[in-house]
Amino acid sequence: MDEVQRIARSLVAISAQMGLAEFSLLASDLANCIAQSDFASINAVVARLIRVGESSLFVVVQFPQNMG
Repeated sequence: MDEVQRIARSLVAISAQMGLAEFSLLASDLANCIAQSDFASINAVVARLIRVGESSLFVVVQFPQNMG
């Protein structure tokens, strides 16, 4: 869980730099759930993080196309 928490904190910084605010907030929520050993919430946050991450990835991939 320590490694997952470290990765979640890295995702907070990276996604914030990319302008993915919702993803960043969810990654922060995940890191906090792990810090508090809130295992019931971890599953829910991870599921939401995956859904939002998938949507965010499509936005990032399509961004250059929309600029041209």
